[in-house]
Amino acid sequence: MKISKVSKEALPSELQAIITEKFKNAKFILAHVIEYESTGSILYVVNLLDLQKDEIVELVFENGKITHQSAIALVVIEKAMELYPEVFGKVVR
Repeated sequence: MKISKVSKEALPSELQAIITEKFKNAKFILAHVIEYESTGSILYVVNLLDLQKDEIVELVFENGKITHQSAIALVVIEKAMELYPEVFGKVVR
């Protein structure tokens, strides 16, 4: 298995089109490509900030289709930051 970071621009155009259509007001956070050498399968994992729903969304694409979608509300992240400032106060590289 090989995991690599991918820029928004490096995502396949069909995935970019799906993201743009499904999330009208979203900001790209990060993406990874996961290549399974044993099966030849390639997954794309994309994280977005959905400003319409105030949540962070994770999409998993396989064969040009969303196979998994999860989200966490920004209010939950804010609460975690409030409760555990020592974790979120770390310098991010």
